[in-house]
Amino acid sequence: MRYVSAVLAIICFVLLLGLNASFHKISELESQLAEKEEEIALLRDELNQTKGKLLHAQEELNQTKTELKELKRDYYILKKHPTFAEVKRFVEADSTITEFIRDHDAVCYHYALAMQRHAIEHGLFASIVVIRFKEHWGHAIVAFNTSDRGIVYVEPQCKLFVNITLGKDYFKGNGLKSILSGTMKDYAHFWDYKPKGG
Repeated sequence: MRYVSAVLAIICFVLLLGLNASFHKISELESQLAEKEEEIALLRDELNQTKGKLLHAQEELNQTKTELKELKRDYYILKKHPTFAEVKRFVEADSTITEFIRDHDAVCYHYALAMQRHAIEHGLFASIVVIRFKEHWGHAIVAFNTSDRGIVYVEPQCKLFVNITLGKDYFKGNGLKSILSGTMKDYAHFWDYKPKGG
């Protein structure tokens, strides 16, 4: 009987040791779980802060896109409506005439297209203008829509500012030497496509 009691005591002791170890392990796991929960809470806070920063950055990006769009629009308007002084400086420095000095096949629209291209390259909006004459042939020049003088016209073959007066001779009225007669019937330019006149 003493033997059985001793065995039972040993078994109880071993079980208590095991149980104690289990409690210790549970306590350790609970401590690790608390640490992980605290870590998760910190990560959640960081995530929320990052989300807030992301939303703020998105708002700033949208604002920047809006400002950029407005700047592009304003820049286009500035290019579209240069001052007369800017147009005059451009015309005086333009190289269209020298481009065609040896090209005997070049006609008015070659000069007009070249001057228009040069103007755009220099940041000035320019339009080709086609003039029809009563004599059934036409002519091409260039127009600029200036902010201070409205639409001004340039004869690209001699870099001269010219006037368009319907019913008048284009060449004589602008002091241009020509063996041709050109009584202006109507004209059309880039920004409306509709002929002015009859």
